[in-house]
Amino acid sequence: MSQLSPRLIDFLLEGTNFSNALSMDLLSPKEERILQIVHARWPTSSLEIAEFLGHALVTREEKKILSSRIAYHVKKLVGKKKLISKRFGNALVVWPYEVETLRLAKTTQPKAGKNGWP
Repeated sequence: MSQLSPRLIDFLLEGTNFSNALSMDLLSPKEERILQIVHARWPTSSLEIAEFLGHALVTREEKKILSSRIAYHVKKLVGKKKLISKRFGNALVVWPYEVETLRLAKTTQPKAGKNGWP
């Protein structure tokens, strides 16, 4: 992976409100565990998160219930800008917010040597 230039890092951090960071970081133990699982294995779905939490997914009804319970916590984490989510059919796929920031930085960064960029 290429090195991000200091100018690009400053641009990404520009306008970031760190004064609200303490209230945004108040997570329940379940949200913290979900966040750890997503950071360890991304992209992942709510059913995969339920499996890593140790729930037995035997019947279709259990899968439906657990999927909606995990999706509730995932939506809270998306609101706190800890995760990014996208629906693919019925599956809710999530990945860390930091990964999306790096992906956007990489796609918007021009090729080396053009327009004065390093």
